[in-house]
Amino acid sequence: SGAPVASEPEVCGALLCDDPNTVHNILEIVKQVAKDSSKRISKKDRKEQRTEFRAVDDLIFKGEAPTESARMQGAVIEVNSFQELLVVEALRGVLGSGFHSSLRLFSVVKEVLGVEYVTSDMDGAGHDLKVNKGSTADKSRSNCRKQDRRSRQMETDFGDGDYGDD
Repeated sequence: SGAPVASEPEVCGALLCDDPNTVHNILEIVKQVAKDSSKRISKKDRKEQRTEFRAVDDLIFKGEAPTESARMQGAVIEVNSFQELLVVEALRGVLGSGFHSSLRLFSVVKEVLGVEYVTSDMDGAGHDLKVNKGSTADKSRSNCRKQDRRSRQMETDFGDGDYGDD
């Protein structure tokens, strides 16, 4: 056969590590963990694990970097590498529900994400973008909506807290 194709896992792995045995062992571990369906891991965690391993698989086998869009107040962040994804995930973890407004509040976030211009639109580019189903942004948005619904339900159930105590 001919020269190795750049999309072969061993060739891509060789770009990251000089030892071919290490590359082979890591690829075998990644394949095993990606297919792990142990009862010890919750269904939710297995689903998230499979999603993350598909992204790694796409990079190793197809040469495709992960892509994700994060709509923030004043800008839309396009994530096109694992390094950028790690930075965005770290910021989401630290900032929590304040992540979406952080560009306007903290100049360091703007610098870290490489955003040159923040628009006056509250939703980034001024139009709706698709958020990938199952992505961290989707989960965060879903959790915020659940919390808002609970708060509204409690307000409805218990009113404003004024029970006539004088």
